Amino acid sequence: MAKAIYKGLPKEHEFVVVKRDLQDKFWEGKAELQPAGTVVDGDVYILAVKPISFHPATEPLVDKDEVVISIMAGISKDMICERMQNEDVVRCMPNLPVSIGEGYIPYTVTTEKAERRFKELFSPLGHLESTEEEYLDALTALTGTSPLYISVFIDALLDAGIKVGLPREMVRTAAVQCTIGGARYLQHEKIHPMELKDMVSSPAGTSIHALHNLEKSGVKAAIIDAVEMAYNRSKQLKSLREI
Repeated sequence: MAKAIYKGLPKEHEFVVVKRDLQDKFWEGKAELQPAGTVVDGDVYILAVKPISFHPATEPLVDKDEVVISIMAGISKDMICERMQNEDVVRCMPNLPVSIGEGYIPYTVTTEKAERRFKELFSPLGHLESTEEEYLDALTALTGTSPLYISVFIDALLDAGIKVGLPREMVRTAAVQCTIGGARYLQHEKIHPMELKDMVSSPAGTSIHALHNLEKSGVKAAIIDAVEMAYNRSKQLKSLREI
């Protein structure tokens, strides 16, 4: 996610990346690299680490008074404030499309200063949604993992198109564009998804036959189960620590 955020942020910013693997080719020529544990002075600190790395990753940042932005699942604002002795904390849950400015980023803050700085920095990444912290675990399951659900759906469309005899590149373009178009239509018209279902499902037509098979196969239930499992895992992460 650190790479996705970097791709989406305006490049006039100066970036220092502190990480274990200094051989990561992605960062060559893009940012200054420093080994884990390095004390770095900055205007904003972004904690883009796994929750189990929370304590060792924040060791060099304790008592810093700049705004801290965390994308760690399961680590609350209070835990970050207490650990870092810092009251200016933002906790957010971005998803992968932030890399192209199309992310959905729910966030919760501790102070007006933190929110102002966060908005200044993260606005180019997509839609910012202020929310209560109690909803972040659920939103992590729904929006943070949504690119996975969409990619699985599109992959299924690719296989289906090839199975019925369409050229591979044609199928890819059609599957991706139709997914984007359907989502954009719902966004533009502000209608419930099931209204769109009724619009495209004519009596005895192809769409209603396809929908029957989707319902029979339990596709909707499988998606609901996936989100619920991701939600439960997000809550479990609160109890994990790196040894």
